[in-house]
Amino acid sequence: MPRRVVILGSTGSIGVQALDVVARGADDGLTVVGLSAGVDWETLIEQARRYGVKRIGVADPDAAALAAEAWTEGEVLSGPEGLVTLITEAECDLVLNAIVGSAGLVPTV
Repeated sequence: MPRRVVILGSTGSIGVQALDVVARGADDGLTVVGLSAGVDWETLIEQARRYGVKRIGVADPDAAALAAEAWTEGEVLSGPEGLVTLITEAECDLVLNAIVGSAGLVPTV
């Protein structure tokens, strides 16, 4: 059974590398079920489409509003509380937190 993973900070270097590992099939047992970004909502939407993700989180509320207007294939969650919701409602097995600094603390705890 594939392990369900949420990648927080998927548009940054660590998140992009993690998605590259999934794409190359280095671990065929992973299914991406959630992605998040700070403000780069355009890249985030591209990633969500590529991996078939139906729920994304955007930390910046203004960027989240833009993402919600542009992306109709799923749900956009906003702010730090949205990232917590992304994790808790995804029924995931793994969370890769690639958010830089203290901004990544709330979703981790």
